[in-house]
Amino acid sequence: MIPNTRIYERKDLKSFLSEYNDKKTGKNYRVGIGMFLREIYPESGGNELEVTNPLSVRYLNEIEAGRDYIADLRRVGDSYCDGRYAPISARKNLQIVIIWLQANGAVIQYWERRKIFAKMPIGRPVSAEYELKRKMIRNVVETLPEWGRVLTLVLAGSGMRIGETMKLRKQDVDWSQRPVKVSVRAEYTKGKIPRVTMLTAEAAEALQQYLSGRTDADDRLFPYAKESFEWHWRRGVDAMGYGERDPITGHRLMHIHMLRKWFISRFSLVARKEVAEFLAGHTGYLSMSYTRFTHKQLAKQFLKAEKKISILSGDTELPYEERIMKTSAEV
Repeated sequence: MIPNTRIYERKDLKSFLSEYNDKKTGKNYRVGIGMFLREIYPESGGNELEVTNPLSVRYLNEIEAGRDYIADLRRVGDSYCDGRYAPISARKNLQIVIIWLQANGAVIQYWERRKIFAKMPIGRPVSAEYELKRKMIRNVVETLPEWGRVLTLVLAGSGMRIGETMKLRKQDVDWSQRPVKVSVRAEYTKGKIPRVTMLTAEAAEALQQYLSGRTDADDRLFPYAKESFEWHWRRGVDAMGYGERDPITGHRLMHIHMLRKWFISRFSLVARKEVAEFLAGHTGYLSMSYTRFTHKQLAKQFLKAEKKISILSGDTELPYEERIMKTSAEV
């Protein structure tokens, strides 16, 4: 659809939103893309789907005819700085548009994305959070059931979102690679863009042991509801004394999503940040990493950061190959 891009299928706003089961996510995406389309077509009127979906079709047609969507993103980003929107909301809504465009095949390079967001104020999160420490995660892990412990190690050791991880199938894990490679399919991801990530040795080892002990026929890595894991996690956080809440917002100061932030920040201490962002699925880095890094280069950066993103110990005593002894056939 968009010239010189990798295209999966054409997705107007209505078909794009239909891929999201979560009502809150769907609403946020509808509002964010609607804001953008109203900036492009100021005469359009409201933000109802009946209005914005025809506009999305019109915009995709114009891009196919040669419209410069990068210039549009820069211009709209600049317009969001006029005080109408809070900084975090403005950046989030523009990022939503980028996800939609990339789902339609748009390639937005890292340097282009930096220019788009360069003039927009960063803002700060409303809620406070703990500074997450390895010991804190380890303490919570000890309170979880076996599958919850393994899931936590996979989340912290790969950077994946909880929703992505719960959708993984056994065939998505390539045990022959070093490090073990995980294919995150487009239908699993928030931005509907496929990617790969990797597992630390401790996460891969724990996952193999867990899978080898399973007797069910379910091909999902974790055949449980996300809400069940969140319940166990909150219970463990409270049991370890980390259940404090922000006095203003009431939000917890320690929550599951911090594992992904922890992965990115720890990885970036010793290896390339853009690789950490790519592996974790930050959409703005996906096109850049696919074009700049080979799998071998990504693996090299991952192994460089492995000690920093390991939970049960900060070190890997044995070489990776010796720790991952079983094959995919065994699990």
